[in-house]
Amino acid sequence: KKHRDLKNVLDTQERLGFERGMEKGMEKGRKRGIEEGIEKTAINLFKGGIDFDVILMATGFSKDELIKLLNREGLI
Repeated sequence: KKHRDLKNVLDTQERLGFERGMEKGMEKGRKRGIEEGIEKTAINLFKGGIDFDVILMATGFSKDELIKLLNREGLI
């Protein structure tokens, strides 16, 4: 009986650990997806001739972050 109880505890802990890991991974993926969407928006706004300061305000990027992104994309 003790062995079975210990196995149940270990199985439960393993399941809970897996579930927590999945939740963290999903959250990280959602955040990265949002970041990629904002980056694409900034790029499209820049390509569309929108003022740099408006892009900064709309995306929340710092000037350095936006310049780095646009450099990475070969746009400046």
